[in-house]
Amino acid sequence: MLLTEDGGPDAVVRRLAKLRDKRLPDTVRQGGEREYRCSRADVSLAVRLTQLQDLYRRYPESRKVADKGFFDDLSGDGDVVG
Repeated sequence: MLLTEDGGPDAVVRRLAKLRDKRLPDTVRQGGEREYRCSRADVSLAVRLTQLQDLYRRYPESRKVADKGFFDDLSGDGDVVG
């Protein structure tokens, strides 16, 4: 049991353990380890966007023309006239 004032964390961990068919100590340990890894790997949004832009720029342009009619039909605008 997790000893907290409101008992909320205990209920959350019990639900997760039941969902994953795991023991409570294993669920707490895995959750803590996962949160620790995520926290250490946190990268700001600006840095992630810059990395994504750099990745996008590495791909060559295809020089192909998009089929506007196809995308209009896909979005439901294919029947619109005018």
